[in-house]
Amino acid sequence: MIDITEFKKDLSELTERLVNVEDCL
Repeated sequence: MIDITEFKKDLSELTERLVNVEDCL
């Protein structure tokens, strides 16, 4: 079973990276 809190943390980190990449474009 997946640990939801870990998953959400990873997801938020990925989202932040995506936002940063979009800002650079």
